[in-house]
Amino acid sequence: MQCSHAILDFILTTFQLYCYRMSNIRTSLPIPTQPWESGKAKFLEGLSQQQAAQFRDATAENLFYDASVAQKRHANNSRSWLLQERLSSLVNAIDDYGKALDVYSNTYGLVISPLWGSLRIILHIAGEAGKFQESLTDMLAQIGDVLPRFRIYQILFSNHERLLVALSSAFLDVLGFCITTKEFFTRAKRSKIPLSIVLKGAWKPYRQDFDGYMNKFRKHSKKVEKEAGIAHFIESARSREVQRANRELQLRNGKLHRRHQILSAIPTSSYWSMQSKMSNLRHPKSNKWIQDTPEYLSWYSSLGSDCLCCYGIPGSGKSVLAASLVDDLLACAAGPRTLVIYYYCDFAENSSLEPICLLSSLIKQVLERVPLDQFTDSFDCPLKEGKPAPNLQKTLDYLADLIKIFDRAYIILDGLDQLTTDGQTVVLDIIQNLLYNATIISKIFVTSRLEEYIIKRSLKSHKTIQLSNGCTQDDMELFITESITSTLIPQNPLLKDARLREDVIKALLKGANGMYLWVKFQLYDIAHVMTEHVMRTTIQNLPKNLSKTYARILENVRLSPGGSVKLETMQKVFRWVAGARRPLTLTELEEAVGLEKTDKYLHLDRIATGAGERLIASCSNLVVLNEADYTVSFAHHTVQQFLCSSAGPANLWPHFNLQSINEHIADICLAYLSFSDFETQLTKVSEVKLEQTQAELLVWWGVPLATSIKGLLTLPRALRKAAINKNPHGQIKFPAPVTMQPSDTLATKYAMLDYIIAFWAFHTADITPESSSWPVFKHIASEKQLAFGFRPWDEPEHCDRVQQLRLKKTKENDGGGAQNSLSWRLYE
Repeated sequence: MQCSHAILDFILTTFQLYCYRMSNIRTSLPIPTQPWESGKAKFLEGLSQQQAAQFRDATAENLFYDASVAQKRHANNSRSWLLQERLSSLVNAIDDYGKALDVYSNTYGLVISPLWGSLRIILHIAGEAGKFQESLTDMLAQIGDVLPRFRIYQILFSNHERLLVALSSAFLDVLGFCITTKEFFTRAKRSKIPLSIVLKGAWKPYRQDFDGYMNKFRKHSKKVEKEAGIAHFIESARSREVQRANRELQLRNGKLHRRHQILSAIPTSSYWSMQSKMSNLRHPKSNKWIQDTPEYLSWYSSLGSDCLCCYGIPGSGKSVLAASLVDDLLACAAGPRTLVIYYYCDFAENSSLEPICLLSSLIKQVLERVPLDQFTDSFDCPLKEGKPAPNLQKTLDYLADLIKIFDRAYIILDGLDQLTTDGQTVVLDIIQNLLYNATIISKIFVTSRLEEYIIKRSLKSHKTIQLSNGCTQDDMELFITESITSTLIPQNPLLKDARLREDVIKALLKGANGMYLWVKFQLYDIAHVMTEHVMRTTIQNLPKNLSKTYARILENVRLSPGGSVKLETMQKVFRWVAGARRPLTLTELEEAVGLEKTDKYLHLDRIATGAGERLIASCSNLVVLNEADYTVSFAHHTVQQFLCSSAGPANLWPHFNLQSINEHIADICLAYLSFSDFETQLTKVSEVKLEQTQAELLVWWGVPLATSIKGLLTLPRALRKAAINKNPHGQIKFPAPVTMQPSDTLATKYAMLDYIIAFWAFHTADITPESSSWPVFKHIASEKQLAFGFRPWDEPEHCDRVQQLRLKKTKENDGGGAQNSLSWRLYE
């Protein structure tokens, strides 16, 4: 994605030059005022008093401020260096801009104020729309691709009124697009349905509206070019300057396109989302202690490459500490010649546990910081869309070559303990390669659980910090006190008693043993205690660790009214959260828990439509809803480890393990694709247009004695002309077999369809001819026909996944049956 601040800088520079030129014209500017006045009034309709004030007070300075706040919310300020870098170049331009406005205030109020105000409001609204902010940013990027030439014309032909009228029309459409965008997001926010779902459903017509605006921009661009051509004759002395400026802009636009092309082709994990999520969990005053430790100070200030390892027990806040470190380094160390990049190994996102995904995510972050001048046609990246990923060594070498562009790189790697043993070995080799590469300076910070022997052995020669009660005690007390004061007291009036509240804090501090997650679960219980006696009994009998905490939660559910039904629901949710190849959305989970492997059609009466949040609540905080993308995951990776371990709920669910879960999901996938519902769905047959001569060749191809037969059947010339004239376009439509995607109607009604199409092949990877599911599997894999494509055999992404899974199975079976399984041959 093009960086949002770079796009804003591009558009804002154009607006500033436009303001300056229009201000010189005073009242002689031949621009109709009514469209601007109407556009301003229309945009102000429905705004709150606060938004109206933001609209009126908008300037270049506070527009950048709002954009940085929105970016920080969406990507945790990971690109805030761009704003800092560009502020110095904007100071003089804004100063000149302000001087011009002192003289030509009427023009500012008429034209420029609505532009600043409307941009400010839509950037603020879009900042609350999660991933849709990126889509809006891409739209602004496309507008920016059209506007740059206007900047040159404004500079060279500022005295030509016809050209300025044409430019005014273009910028009036910028205001029109802002009006459409405001109304779109405002309508979506009024809905009772979650914002992300509403936006997803309404995005297509909004995108069509945007395409209409882009057509207008292109027409304006042509008109501006025409007027500029006329002005060029008048300004012939400056023609060479125009050509030079245009060449520079074309070169710059080519580099922007090249960078966007490279970045969009790189597969990554949701590292920015995890950074935002972990950073939001941090208390503003916490995690400062690490910067005062000798180990950190030595790591930060050393002149060469270095590694700092942070070990802690599960739930001790390692990921939040890593996010804090990223925030602090971005604030104090980031600059044009210094990199701060990061990665989170997330148990809930399978792809993030692959070493190639770690490398590609780091590469993308570095490329976002590489100067634009580097992105010439010869600039290459081994990670290309539609092609298999290069091997790890080539990818690592490419990352090292990119880091050479900078003086040093701070690399934060969180959760290495969540990788498989093979994954840990590979990533540790990557770390050693970066540390001992003499051509770069890498400062690597690693977090892991304390008991991971492979990690500790490999990094034993490097500096170590161990999270303990001693170093986190003050932060833990602050966390407990703030949580009780801000959250629990409004929920439980018992805690207004200062003496009881102090006893609760002391008990939690004593039992926490550095585990923030443990404290959170105890706070959930304490919030619902009804009497002081029960409260004191509760804090005297706190579970000793996370496993005992999880066991107590399940036992409390079992003993509660309707416990068996609640546990059955929890098991279904846990099964899908643990076994899904990617995190399910809330809507997908609502449908998934209602599916059975014996289903012949979709039982709508078993689907918890609209009840997803209650479904999450029924799981007693063991699963959580991620607000950023509305996906569901375990509260912590230790929850899944507990459920699948020998210490887990064997008495409740004796066969709760990943193998049995995958087998169950595989059967559901096969049943789903066999639904009778899909046999009756009507789908429009795609057509391909062929020239008549091509169509005739296609019809006669392979017919014996075709030439002779065609001669006998040839019509008289006049008739042939008449027949041909009936098809003036010379084209014939033929039905063509193409890969069809599920229609919007299907995807809406069958929420799990997209997931099952993408991943059924991987859930069924272990099915063999001896399996009871083999006949159904074989029929679906090689014979079944549906109105949409559901076999991803030819997709490069699928091929990469197959290769990774095949290597994994080969290792598990010592090179045995996985490669010879007939199911693998079907996949390939």
